Amino acid sequence: MKTLSLLLLALALHLQPVYDPAARSWSFSGTVTDIRDVTLLGEPARVVQVADTWVVSRIGEVSLASSPLEVGDTVTVSISGAHVSESGVDWAQCEGDPEYCRLGKLLDAGLDSPDTDYPLSPSNELIHKGAAARHWRYGVLFWSIEPMQPDEDKEYLRLPAGMPALPDGTHIAGILCGRRTLVVVDQRPRAWLYIHDPHGWQVTDFSNGMSNFVLDTNEMTFARATWRAMRGLHDPDFFGSRSFSPDAAFE
Repeated sequence: MKTLSLLLLALALHLQPVYDPAARSWSFSGTVTDIRDVTLLGEPARVVQVADTWVVSRIGEVSLASSPLEVGDTVTVSISGAHVSESGVDWAQCEGDPEYCRLGKLLDAGLDSPDTDYPLSPSNELIHKGAAARHWRYGVLFWSIEPMQPDEDKEYLRLPAGMPALPDGTHIAGILCGRRTLVVVDQRPRAWLYIHDPHGWQVTDFSNGMSNFVLDTNEMTFARATWRAMRGLHDPDFFGSRSFSPDAAFE
């Protein structure tokens, strides 16, 4: 078990952000599963974990989160601007706030590689390989964080394209857009887990936090954290853990 935990600790996860050419932006969505106050570049900072990817929400006087965040919040993480293109993020092209550009160059810098046409930065590793550091010390994204607001008319978050309509009295507790789309739906006292894969949408009862679907580590982290946040539970051992086996994740 110790060997398996160490292997999982070292593994990079697979999360594929989406590119919007009109906005020159990359983005992904997920649930906040951890928040930590740390020091970056000698400055007090706060980092949050979304879809098992670490993102800077604040450093010094610069805030990248549009509002205060809590564990269990569903958010969209994105980056846009002149320094963003379909090929990745190039901070040398950053325009606008000089302090934002300076911090981005320092936190999201990467070495040039003869094997790629992009710098090996945290942003570009995520964009091109779906890979993210398992610990914030080894790489953080300097992307904006926007909480996903409930639809005032429907009382739940806007549905992903093609998702079946939800019954009355339900709302979306969390969305993960990665290798597959996962949606946790709250219909107290019951809960449902929707998954979209090449076969279309599938759904299973998720009332006890157990899934009949085979989930990868990233998906399990998201689903379990969302379920616990939805139930008003906070398990420090779970949220603080960076090494757990797939078999133990739902115990």
